[in-house]
Amino acid sequence: MQKRHLITIERKDMVNLVVDAIQSQNGKATIIQVAEFIWTTYEKELRQSGDIFYTWQYDIRWARHRLAT
Repeated sequence: MQKRHLITIERKDMVNLVVDAIQSQNGKATIIQVAEFIWTTYEKELRQSGDIFYTWQYDIRWARHRLAT
């Protein structure tokens, strides 16, 4: 899977990042696996994203809810 080219991350990007994380685990991933994937893949971008750096773990739960509805 190829890393998305993002300079910063916004909340709206989280849905795609959660999908990427789940796909990296063959379609099924725990919230910890999702968080680990996003952190290891996008740490630099998260650090450059203002408030998202402090809320991204909440935002991945929001994104999961969006995907489930």
